[in-house]
Amino acid sequence: MALGIVDWMKQNGQDSSYANRKKLAEQHGISGYTGTAAQNTQLLNQLQSERNAQSTNQNSVSTNVTAGAESKSTRNPYTPSQTVNDYKGKVQDLEDNYPDEFDSRYDDMIQDILGDIMNRPDFSYTGEDMADDDLYKMYRDQYTRNAERAMRDTIGAASALSGGYGNSYAAAVGQQAYNNQIAALNEKVLDFYDRAYQRYQDAGQELYNQIGLVTGLDDRDYDRYRDEVSDYFANRDYFNNRYNQEYGYDYGRYQDDLAYEQWLEEMQFQKDQADQAQANWEKEFALQQQAAARSRSSGGSSRSRSKSSSSSGKNALKDPDSARISWTEAANAYMDAYKTEGKEVADNIMNYLESAGAVDMYKEDKENIRTPDLYENAGAIAYNDWLLKNPEGKLEEMAESADAWRKKWKGIK
Repeated sequence: MALGIVDWMKQNGQDSSYANRKKLAEQHGISGYTGTAAQNTQLLNQLQSERNAQSTNQNSVSTNVTAGAESKSTRNPYTPSQTVNDYKGKVQDLEDNYPDEFDSRYDDMIQDILGDIMNRPDFSYTGEDMADDDLYKMYRDQYTRNAERAMRDTIGAASALSGGYGNSYAAAVGQQAYNNQIAALNEKVLDFYDRAYQRYQDAGQELYNQIGLVTGLDDRDYDRYRDEVSDYFANRDYFNNRYNQEYGYDYGRYQDDLAYEQWLEEMQFQKDQADQAQANWEKEFALQQQAAARSRSSGGSSRSRSKSSSSSGKNALKDPDSARISWTEAANAYMDAYKTEGKEVADNIMNYLESAGAVDMYKEDKENIRTPDLYENAGAIAYNDWLLKNPEGKLEEMAESADAWRKKWKGIK
């Protein structure tokens, strides 16, 4: 899985603190850095691109010292795949469409009802309030009619007792009947007060019912809003994780391909150097052989001293041994190549000498070999003498490598 920006910076020895990341973000054109996932991913991509560019620049030019030619890298920088870009675009779209703040449809209604509740006056029921009470008016009219009827009936009954003539007694008992009905109405005053207080209570309860209903609707809207916000964050986190995964896979493949290309170029560079060194040595060896041949043809060899100088040169060129070198010469060439070009190039030189049959292991020891059983020591005398002249080679790996070639060739003559 791909590293986050904090782990990546720690792995590369950089300060991963928020303050340093904010500073780097400003340097790379990321304004308003707050540490969001999209900003961290953008900053990580730019830091990795810079590091890759530096690494590419360091390895882009390789100089072939032997041939004098330069090889420049033409690798393309990392380009995200379409899948990575799709996920990145999705994350950016989500970041750009962050849910708006919650806006209540019922806030004004809630405030109005709450104001009615908080500003509601205390209960009051005075005589004036009762006189204006519709229920009281209805009862008053009814009791008044009943009182008047009772008075008429009582006066009529009392007058009948006196022959149908009105008298003071009849008027008194009629008034009494009227007053009795009116007194019954006054006894209803507490009922009117209780009924008014109940209406006051009912009106207050109605306000509480209303605010409960409206706040319930408002809470339902807010719950839906929170569900939308939760879905938004879930989607954003999902696509951001998928983007990081795909980026890690894609960039990992790019790094693998880049490392493989670099390995191929390095191998090709080493091969070119080895081939150039081989060619240079072969050219130098051929020149040395030509010089040696000219020297032998002009000075004569020990085996053709009795002949004339002209026939001596011809016989030296015809003699197969005249084109071959001694073990000491081969060992010196091996050591020189080992020191300057490395063991691989030195071994290539020895392989070439072996395939060309250019080394005479007995060239310096022939005078010392008299029986076949001494062939095991071929080149030993010259080799030991060579080591004495190069004492530091006794403790070095190249001396052992050279001796390994001597042992391999000890039967060549």
